[in-house]
Amino acid sequence: MSNPDTPDQSAQSNRPRPFWRTAVAASVALGCTFLPGIASATTSTSVITAYSLAAPHSTAASGIVARAVVPAGSPCPRLDVADASGPARSVRMRERPRPERTSPAFDSLTVCSVHMPSGVAHASIESPPIPAAMPTSVNRLAMLGDSGCRISSREVQDCADTSAWPLARISSAVAADRPDAILFNGDYFYREAACPSTDQALCGASPPPVEGMP
Repeated sequence: MSNPDTPDQSAQSNRPRPFWRTAVAASVALGCTFLPGIASATTSTSVITAYSLAAPHSTAASGIVARAVVPAGSPCPRLDVADASGPARSVRMRERPRPERTSPAFDSLTVCSVHMPSGVAHASIESPPIPAAMPTSVNRLAMLGDSGCRISSREVQDCADTSAWPLARISSAVAADRPDAILFNGDYFYREAACPSTDQALCGASPPPVEGMP
């Protein structure tokens, strides 16, 4: 895989979609194993991203939890599943309780979740497919972490430039390699201060810091 951290001339002018959407798509869960199939919901007007997480069998009998991220105020979508030879059916997703001390940084988002039924062969959330079962073997594993864009009283990172904050390029490179699983080991929110008025071009769309954190 090519090194996505190596700056290139074309990347200097790349101004990606609002960075919080990129961050959500790549690192919405802390300390979890993602199963490739993370989908940006280009066919949906409500789902920002949908994905599968590996989970203990004590949590979900199938070992899989399906998640979707939607704008706050939007209803949770439904998980569509089908057996290898059986009819398709729809499963209701429910809003996850909002953790303490995440406001106001994540007030614009809602996370929906449901345990993947056991024995299904296909799963999707508003069309984009997501993994329905654990892989039978893991030969290619991607690891991702420390993905946040830092804003503090001492440092303001350019959150809108894919060279200064290469999360979007790294995520794209990981997806292109099609690993069997993706391990995300955490640390994704680095907003220790509000974006300074003099640096709005760098971080003007950044959510404000969470009171009492870090």
